[in-house]
Amino acid sequence: MNRRVQPSFRIISLLALAVSCPASVSAFQPPMSCELVARGDVTSTLWSILLPPRGETDPDLDRIATSIAALGASGLDPTVAILFGDEPEPDFTHAVHPWMIDRRQDILVNALKRLSNADVVAAIRSRAAEQPSVDRTLFTARVLGRIGGLNAILAIESLAPTLDGIQWQRPYVVNIFEESLVAIANEDPKHVKRLGEALARAEVRVAPVFARAIASPQKPSAVPLLLRAVGRDRDLDLCIMTELAKFGDRGDTSGSTGEISRLRSYCESTDPGVRRCAAQALAKLGDEDSLGPIIAMLDSRNALTIQTAEKCLTTLTGLALGRDSKPWNAWRERELEWFETHHQRLLEEIASNDVTRVADAIREFAGHRLFRHQAAEAISPLIVQADAELQRQACIALGLFGSGGGLTPLLERLEFGDDAVRAEAEKALKKITGLAITAELEGWRAAILGA
Repeated sequence: MNRRVQPSFRIISLLALAVSCPASVSAFQPPMSCELVARGDVTSTLWSILLPPRGETDPDLDRIATSIAALGASGLDPTVAILFGDEPEPDFTHAVHPWMIDRRQDILVNALKRLSNADVVAAIRSRAAEQPSVDRTLFTARVLGRIGGLNAILAIESLAPTLDGIQWQRPYVVNIFEESLVAIANEDPKHVKRLGEALARAEVRVAPVFARAIASPQKPSAVPLLLRAVGRDRDLDLCIMTELAKFGDRGDTSGSTGEISRLRSYCESTDPGVRRCAAQALAKLGDEDSLGPIIAMLDSRNALTIQTAEKCLTTLTGLALGRDSKPWNAWRERELEWFETHHQRLLEEIASNDVTRVADAIREFAGHRLFRHQAAEAISPLIVQADAELQRQACIALGLFGSGGGLTPLLERLEFGDDAVRAEAEKALKKITGLAITAELEGWRAAILGA
């Protein structure tokens, strides 16, 4: 029975990708899977590996992918050509189970993932450029998301601007690019940093997919990257602020004072939507300096703005004082007065390096949530003290305060502390970030620093 893929069905089949099956390496055993009209080239060899023998209904996909990958560089371009539907099926003498045809793209992608990432991405980009079209561009983006790696990020970044503004208004276009970038972002925490660099360069119409991909793995390193991208465009700002509001105080914003200040100024915007999004992001990030501007939003005439402001104030302080600005302002004044009166004394207690006095200072700081960042900053120096008990106590305190500013000191103790200190440092890191990193130090370093 002769079977040949009709050209009219190629693009449809290209866009019908399924999730890749897991790949494992086995010995290369090149099977002659079926009787072909032989052409004597690598492509014929590929088809002979790819098409199952007569009567086989449950082929070993992993073995087939391994056999294709074993062809090495000589099989790269033909494999990509078949993947793109540019290489028609040869004539062969028996029917192929439909299930095998459906999984063909899975096999080819798995084979390509076993070759040099740089070479594979280059071959895919070259193939996409030969016959440019919207469908081929979308298919290329989807394949690159499955191939993964830093080279795929750069390829998708260069591919995205080739579609015009009208195309980027279509949800399916946005979804394909976003799904691919999210898959790469979740592949390795280090990819988040490279996506941040791409976001900084991306055109405004394209940038939101990079922003959402950066936020997807919920890694602390994403927070400063997103903050840095604020200020270019209203819709992009709304997208970034929405993503920041999903994080909570998971990232260290101490190096982003200018960006936080810009975000804080949005609480006074004449655009109600921008004001609300900014307040939500700032409250979740734990920016205590935004308390005043958010309280002022309670005096708005917009009911939704008032409702949002009340929720944000509760998020920021842990209190529920209603929608009247007066009790909030009164509470804020009392807290500021407490801080001015007792802050210096608490710093001296902590600097005493006396375990009992430090514990008392920690308890007092813990009762004033508004100043948890200052508390974390005051406690952090204890991390490097010679006394292991002080180190352990500092780790516990940083977890209690829940400030992203404590992440880097905790990471240091995870690397250099004794067993008890490392255990407390890991507990604190999990509490602040909500993550459970299994790769220990290397995984935490990538998640927090992006390196």
